[in-house]
Amino acid sequence: MKVLRFVLFLFSATLAVRAQVTDQELLKPDPSDWLTYSGTYNSQRHSLLKQITPQNVGSLQAKWVYQLVGQQHVQAVPVVADGVMYVSQYNRVDAIDARTGSIIWQYQREPVSTAAQRGTAVHGNKVFVTTTDSRLI
Repeated sequence: MKVLRFVLFLFSATLAVRAQVTDQELLKPDPSDWLTYSGTYNSQRHSLLKQITPQNVGSLQAKWVYQLVGQQHVQAVPVVADGVMYVSQYNRVDAIDARTGSIIWQYQREPVSTAAQRGTAVHGNKVFVTTTDSRLI
């Protein structure tokens, strides 16, 4: 039991280094973050960033690709906070550098599942994800 507590403490400490999302940021997020399911609470699904224009959209190219483990389809929208993209599946969440596609950390809870999952939440210094046995990690 002490080992489990220690592992959970280390996991929480790792999350605290990257995610620092406040209530105010959830209500009025930085345009470079995507903190909720549809980007904002009014579900606009529109980014205020200005780098992509009608003039340059045709020349865009993929910078990186990330393969989800065992997933045949995804129903979750990645959450981006402070340059870190959190991608979730049931019993799993991956933190990825949104600029490079490099894996920062991964968390896998047993059993491995290929069931569809509907997303991750970030608040304060915590990342929240659900599991197939109805737990919140």
